[in-house]
Amino acid sequence: MGCAALPPPAPIPSAEELRALEEQLAQDPDDLDALLALGRGYVLTARASDARPLLERAVAVDGGNPDALLLLAAAHEELDELREAEERYRDYLALGRNAALRRNIIGRLELIRRRLLLAEARDALASEQGLTSFTSTPGTVTENGTAYCWGLNEFGQLGDGSQTDQPFPIAVDSGRQLFSEISPGGLHTCAVAADQSVSCWGYNRFGQLGSTSSDESLLVPTPISTTLQFASVSAGGLHSCGLTVDGQAMCWGYNRSGALGDGTGLDRSSPVSVLTHGLPLRSVSAGLHHTCAVTADGRPACWGYNRFGQVGDGSRTYRLEPQEVLQVQPFLVESASTEDALSERVAALLNGRVDP
Repeated sequence: MGCAALPPPAPIPSAEELRALEEQLAQDPDDLDALLALGRGYVLTARASDARPLLERAVAVDGGNPDALLLLAAAHEELDELREAEERYRDYLALGRNAALRRNIIGRLELIRRRLLLAEARDALASEQGLTSFTSTPGTVTENGTAYCWGLNEFGQLGDGSQTDQPFPIAVDSGRQLFSEISPGGLHTCAVAADQSVSCWGYNRFGQLGSTSSDESLLVPTPISTTLQFASVSAGGLHSCGLTVDGQAMCWGYNRSGALGDGTGLDRSSPVSVLTHGLPLRSVSAGLHHTCAVTADGRPACWGYNRFGQVGDGSRTYRLEPQEVLQVQPFLVESASTEDALSERVAALLNGRVDP
């Protein structure tokens, strides 16, 4: 590993600060400092599409400006414009600046290269198999019910019966079982079968595979220990959750932060009911060490690890059962997601912390 003194994180600009910069640019569209400041502000506030034209203008004003090149590369990457991001990162490297930052950018270029290769593999696979779904997570299901996974496989989370990393999609070894949905987690994967049963595979130290096996890893899909039928499943960091066909939330695995929502804080190797007090749910999403759900009438609720306020109840107290998310202005939602926003990585990049 490497160590280095890092600058403090750049503060996220306020709406008033952004407006002031916009007014400044209205007076002088070629003001390089204002272009960079507003472009950086837009990227930090998840407005990469607004940042891109400003940063392109900054590069046109001063093509050798390292901040302009780096910010524009970050904006392109946020927008999944990988070829353009790659080009700008290489332009930055050509300047020969900041040796420590250069090493990190080389790492980002390698990740972009892998993503481009993966996209090519996806397109080829889609052409051959007819994919019905595909996301940035390393797993998908074809029209004929075959599951494919790729990437890290240290604990068998790809489900192909091996522990060999795979840079391209490989079929999950499910025997004759067909799947309708797949959810890759931290180091394990779960899927809903065509018969609405759930199977999981990969890392199992905390019971996150939901099976009766005490093995630390399972290399192929293994049914969870319940006869309940599921409409969906979500694999988290070290736990898993599923929604039954009648709207009941079930969770299993690591529970020391309360992520299972059963009120105990005890790890579970088989599914337990989330304490919703009979309230049916519309969706459930397992995060790293917390979980969120949406009730049948569209209200969000979360539980588990809450050090950074991710439960949304106005506190930083770990919650062992669902808490309704506080709403300054009432809103209804269709589904919950616990995925981390990419803005954290971009903010780190803008401060010279672009570790891959």
